[in-house]
Amino acid sequence: MYYNLDINPEPWRIGPLSVGRNKKSGGMFAQVGRDQQLHAYKQAVKEQLSLYDTFMVPGLFEARYYFWRRQDSYTTQRQVEHRKHEADLTNLTKATEDACQGVLFGNDRDCVGIENYLFEQGPNVRERVIVGVSPVGAREDPVVKLGRALLEELGMAWEEDGEELPMVDLPQGGFPDDLPF
Repeated sequence: MYYNLDINPEPWRIGPLSVGRNKKSGGMFAQVGRDQQLHAYKQAVKEQLSLYDTFMVPGLFEARYYFWRRQDSYTTQRQVEHRKHEADLTNLTKATEDACQGVLFGNDRDCVGIENYLFEQGPNVRERVIVGVSPVGAREDPVVKLGRALLEELGMAWEEDGEELPMVDLPQGGFPDDLPF
């Protein structure tokens, strides 16, 4: 199932850092606050998803994230014109994945495959996020086919129930020539 979200994607980032003091021992400790812009983005993702009849995928899943990001300009407190920095794909994906947790899937650690693309970002881009989530094996991915072919060539069975596969040594000289990749 795919969901089209009419929002401007935001990258994951750490919140503001500060130092606190333990009242009993007097020792100092680091604190990380909530990044307000990231929090607002996660709320916007959940709000956009609430417009759909969503289905929470049980167990292991595969996810697809596609991004178009508008880099807005704004004026800083010192009256300097500034434009949002370019975001990297990994942090856009992480922020969106965190926002989808509990709505489209139970826990992001159950994700066994991610496909993600940052199609465009700039000042005149029409912002959009498309999220696709499916149970493992629901679509026939070429990479999964190759993985199955490799396991079969090595004499191993494909584990559909998520059990860990035993480690094997690859043949000397790499992969056999007759594998389909």
